Amino acid sequence: MPGAEGEPAGRPRHGFSLDLGAGVALRLREPHHVGPYSELVARNSVRLAAAPVGLVPAGSAGAGAHTDLALAEFVAGTGWEADLVVGGALWGAVRLSGLRAASGSVELGYWLAAGADPDLALVAVTGAVRQAFAVPGVARVCLRQGAADGEGARVAAAVGFRLEAVLRRARATVGGDIVDQAVHGLLREEFADATPVAAARRRFAMPVDAGLELALPERGDAGEVSTLAARNREQLRPWMPWADSISPAAQLSFIEGRALPAVRSGDGFEALIVERGRVVGMAGLHSVDPAARSGALGYWLDDERRGRGVVTRCVRAIVARCFESGACGGRPFERVEIQAGAENAPSRAVAERLGFVLEGVVRHDQSVGGTDLDMAVYGLLRGEWRAGGGAGGAAGAAP
Repeated sequence: MPGAEGEPAGRPRHGFSLDLGAGVALRLREPHHVGPYSELVARNSVRLAAAPVGLVPAGSAGAGAHTDLALAEFVAGTGWEADLVVGGALWGAVRLSGLRAASGSVELGYWLAAGADPDLALVAVTGAVRQAFAVPGVARVCLRQGAADGEGARVAAAVGFRLEAVLRRARATVGGDIVDQAVHGLLREEFADATPVAAARRRFAMPVDAGLELALPERGDAGEVSTLAARNREQLRPWMPWADSISPAAQLSFIEGRALPAVRSGDGFEALIVERGRVVGMAGLHSVDPAARSGALGYWLDDERRGRGVVTRCVRAIVARCFESGACGGRPFERVEIQAGAENAPSRAVAERLGFVLEGVVRHDQSVGGTDLDMAVYGLLRGEWRAGGGAGGAAGAAP
């Protein structure tokens, strides 16, 4: 299946993914990815008749509801479902569920499209297991398959799973059959992957460039974000209404109440700016209007990292996602906006470097710390982005 416009070979450019190496990635399926996923399911309907109920929708028409349930697990922190992407093409899906189960055991499921390289399953399962064991408290991964699935058994054994039981007539398939179920288990201490579990990158992230990415936050990031914001409180306070509410509890509330649900609803996103593994700020898209296909950008950065082009590069990547993919309900955005305090020169400079047009200054538009701020409003249209070569007005400028 051809990849979406703008997705290069290897890691998906405009999606949030786990990089498994060798050009293979697990891309978190967002609402606007449902169409291509549904098509893949439909083309593999005969093959998927043997899949267990719940692993795939019972028909392409149920792809939206199936994806929404998986995203509900992601929001709750109990699991996720991701599309297996190779060179911009979809080749199947991988699902983890029960990530916060009291037993410490999580469930893994996967499927490959017809024609996929058989070794792709080994890469995908190994990568998913590595991510599962990177979660504190996870001691066992369970893989359930049809007892007659010889290829599945081969992959399980190659990763290190042990066949623990065969449950007779215990599995219902999408096609309506009831078959014997093989239960494979892998304990943390048995996992012999060459990549240390401690080094696994748990966050789904969108690549920006070498050493820089935008990562979806997790609950465990609240403390680190709070510490970073506290260190930058004085530079944030004049411009950010939330600068006096940056405790770990407040950041956790933001992650649980806004950042994670936004991915499920398609209402933009909030992401950590991660530079060579270190969180140095946040950037995201909010105030999405699906009818007008518009949204607003926001960002802040650790003062120590200013002047190196970090924010400019991240904002450019977000704008590219907006204009070059179907991120607005399956269609590209038509307009993106940046509002900055009229006196906030560094923030305004980012908009101007990227070719945003100053559309006016709205007087006393926001109140921050008891001060009414005039807000400079910048807009960029999809046509303007494309006319500029898809990189904004001054692609090579360095802040």
